[in-house]
Amino acid sequence: MLLTLTLQVFVVVFIISLLWHIFEKAGQPGWASLVPGYNVYILLKIAGIFKK
Repeated sequence: MLLTLTLQVFVVVFIISLLWHIFEKAGQPGWASLVPGYNVYILLKIAGIFKK
């Protein structure tokens, strides 16, 4: 059980770090990857779905 929890924490931290890097490469603030909902909006903006 401890191994499973450790693996889940590692995966979550890894995904957050990848999103942070993607946001910064796209010229967006890295902290935006931590805010639920807002990060999806920014990702859609980066992908070109929202043109604002």
